[in-house]
Amino acid sequence: MTARWGTQRRCIQTFLALLSMTPLAGMSGPQVLEESARIPSPDPSYDWPTAVAIDGEWLLASGSRYDDTLYVSNVTWLYQRQPDGSWSPVRQLHQFTFYDDINEPSVRLAIEDDVAVIVKESASWIFMRQGGTWSEVASPIQTNGMDLALNGGAIVVTNGYCDWSSNVYRRHPTSGEWQLVRSTPAVPPGPDDLCENEDQRGDVDVAPNGNTTIESIYAPQLYPRISEGEFGQIPYQLIVQSPEHPDGGYGAPVAIDSGYALAGGPAARGALAFRRDPTTAIYTSTDRLQRPDFLDVYSPRDIEMSETLAMLTQPIDRLHGQYTGSISLFERDGQGTYRHAAKLLASDRGPDQYFGNWADLRGRQVAVGVLANRSVYVYELPPSFEQPATLQDSFEDGNASDWNPLAGSSFTVATTAASRVYRQTSTVSNAAALWSNTDRTNQSIEADIKPTAFASTPGDKWFGLVTRYTDAANYYYITIRNNNTLLLRRMVNGTFTTLASAELAVTLNRSYRVRLETIGTRLRVYVDNRLLAEASDDALDHGRAGVMMYKTQADVDNVVLSSNPQTTLATHQFASQRDSSWEWDQTGTWNRLADFTYTQSDMTSGARAITGIATGDQIIHSRMRRTATAGANNWFGLAARYRDEGNYYYVTLRNDNTVSLKKLVGGSIVELDSAPLSIGTNNWYRVRFEAIGAQLRVYINEVLRLEAVDSSHASGRYGPIMYKTTTQYDDVVAVEP
Repeated sequence: MTARWGTQRRCIQTFLALLSMTPLAGMSGPQVLEESARIPSPDPSYDWPTAVAIDGEWLLASGSRYDDTLYVSNVTWLYQRQPDGSWSPVRQLHQFTFYDDINEPSVRLAIEDDVAVIVKESASWIFMRQGGTWSEVASPIQTNGMDLALNGGAIVVTNGYCDWSSNVYRRHPTSGEWQLVRSTPAVPPGPDDLCENEDQRGDVDVAPNGNTTIESIYAPQLYPRISEGEFGQIPYQLIVQSPEHPDGGYGAPVAIDSGYALAGGPAARGALAFRRDPTTAIYTSTDRLQRPDFLDVYSPRDIEMSETLAMLTQPIDRLHGQYTGSISLFERDGQGTYRHAAKLLASDRGPDQYFGNWADLRGRQVAVGVLANRSVYVYELPPSFEQPATLQDSFEDGNASDWNPLAGSSFTVATTAASRVYRQTSTVSNAAALWSNTDRTNQSIEADIKPTAFASTPGDKWFGLVTRYTDAANYYYITIRNNNTLLLRRMVNGTFTTLASAELAVTLNRSYRVRLETIGTRLRVYVDNRLLAEASDDALDHGRAGVMMYKTQADVDNVVLSSNPQTTLATHQFASQRDSSWEWDQTGTWNRLADFTYTQSDMTSGARAITGIATGDQIIHSRMRRTATAGANNWFGLAARYRDEGNYYYVTLRNDNTVSLKKLVGGSIVELDSAPLSIGTNNWYRVRFEAIGAQLRVYINEVLRLEAVDSSHASGRYGPIMYKTTTQYDDVVAVEP
C-alpha cells in the first residue's frame, strides 16, 4: 500500500517502486529446526538424561536416581542409529554408585569414533569399540569432573579443585594404553564463590589436531588460556585477551577448533570470537556471537565448535515460554565472520523445559537432553542453512501476476483514494488466491486485510490467511469471523479440524494486520501484533501461502512472506521484570516515571535512546505522547536501522501537524514521505515503524500513513528519538518478522 497525497515527490517515489517491481525481497533470519528424532527414557525410575554425547551412529545418555538418602546410582545408556533415522538402545554401557554431594558436578560424557569416555569427580571410565562391540579399558584419567572434551584422539579434562589446570591423555602408539601426555600448570585459586560454583570451576576443549587445548583460568580475572605444541615438550601457552574487555570476565565456557576459539562469560554477552595468526600464533579478538533477541544479554550455558559451526545453548530462553530454552547455531564464513544461522527448538517446546542444559555438537549432529521431558532430542543438521528470501507485495505495480486466484474468486488490483490493493468482491462462497513460488515448509504470511462487506445470507462469514496449501482438501488457515471469533483450523483430506480459537471484535471497513505462522509443527496467529492463538500439528509439511475468505468482500495489502517466526528483539514495558536488559545509547535526560513510562525531558536540542543489536528486518512499535515543546520546529518519533548519529531512518510526528518519514545518510537529511496528521499535546499515539528489505512503512494508530522504498541502510539498531520535545514512551517493542 502506498498512501497518496498528490505531491510531486510522492509520484517520483511511486515510479521508483514500479521500477523495483514488487514483490520486494527482504532478509531471511536464522533457520528454525525441530528434532529429527526423539529418544524416550529407557527407565522411568531415573532422572534422565543428565548428560549426552553423540557421534555418527552412536549416542550416550546418562541418568541418575537416589538409591537412598545418601547414595546415587548413575547409568549411561548406549544407543545406535537405525537406517530409518530412529535410535535404538544397545545396552547399559556403565553403572556406578556414588555418595551424593551437592557441590560435585554431574557426570560428563564424550564420544568420538571408537572411543567413549565417562568422568565423575575423582572417577573415570574409557570404552573402546571394535565393530559394533564396546568394551571397557583401563583409564588413567585424573579429574575433578568439571569438564571433559574428546577430539583428534585426545582426551582433555579439568583437574584440581580451584587451581585452574587440565590434563591431556592419548593412546600409546605401541601398547595402545591411554597415558597422560600433558598437564597444564596451575594458577593461584580464584575467589571462593567461584570455586563453589561448578559452572565457574573450569571449562576445557581440545581442537581437532588433538594437541591444542583451551581452558578457563583465573589470572586474576576470568580468561581463556590456550596451550599448543607437541606432546612431551613444554607447550606454548598464552592468555587470550580482548581489547574490548581489558579486565577479563570471560573464559567459561570455552571452545576451540582449527585456529578459532570462542569464550563466554559474564562480560561477553554472547561469545567472543578469536582467530589465530598463523605467523605469530597469537589469538586476536575478531567477532562477537550474539543472538538478536532480547535474552542474549546472558552468557550461554555451553559453547561448542565443530568445523565452521558454533553452538551456544540458552536454557533460560523465555521467548517461547518461561525457561523453555533454545540453542543457537552460528556459521563461520571464509573471512572468519559468524552469522546466526539456525535456532534449534523442541517440537513440544513449553515452559520450564530448560532446553539446552545438556547438549553436544559433533559434525552436523546435535543431541539435546531435556530432563523435564525425560527425552533426548537429536538434530541431523541440513548441509546448508540458507533460506528463501522474505517476499513482499504492495500491489503498487498495478498487477497481481504473482497470485493465482482459485475458482469462484473475484480478485483484481483496485485503486482507492489512498492506495492500490488486492480486492476480492465475490460474496457467493469460498474465495482464495495463492502466492506463486511460495511452496515452503516453514512459512509465515502477514497482510493488511480490510473486510468491506459480508453476504446478506445467514450464517458465518470470514476472512483470513492460508499456509501449506497443496490442494483444496489440504491446508492450514485462519478465519476471522463475523461472529467476533478467530479460528485456527486445518483441512486434511477434506476434513476440517479447529486447532485453536480466540475472541476478536470484527468491524467492517477496519483494517487488521493478520499473521499466520507455520514453523515446523508450531502454528501461531497474530492480529495487530498480538498473539491470539497457537497450536501444534504435524499433518501437513509444505505448500503455498495465500489469502482466503468466505462470503466476504475484502481489500488485501502489504503482504509479507518469510520462513521465520516472529522473534522479539527487545521489549520495554518499564514496569516488568521481563523487560529487556539491553543497554540504552542515550542523549538527553531520560527517567522512568511512577506511571511506568520512559520520559525524556531535555528540550534544548535533539535526544535519542537507541537499544538492541544491529539487525536487518525489524519492526519497532510504541505508545508515545509529547507533554511539552520548545521552539517553532519540534517533533518526536522512532528510529530504525540506526548505525550511528549520522546514518539511520526515522519517523517524526511534528508540531506542524504532519508525520514524516526521513533518512539520515552521512549526516544529510532526505525526506522519503510525509502526510498531514493532527498532533496534539498529551495525546497518545501508537506508532509502528517497519523496515523490511528495502520497504519502509509507518502506521499511526494501526492505520498505514507512510511508505517508501529505500536501500541506504541495510541494518542497524532502533529506539525513540525526538527534537526539542518532552516525550513519554510506553511499551517499546521491536520484533523481527
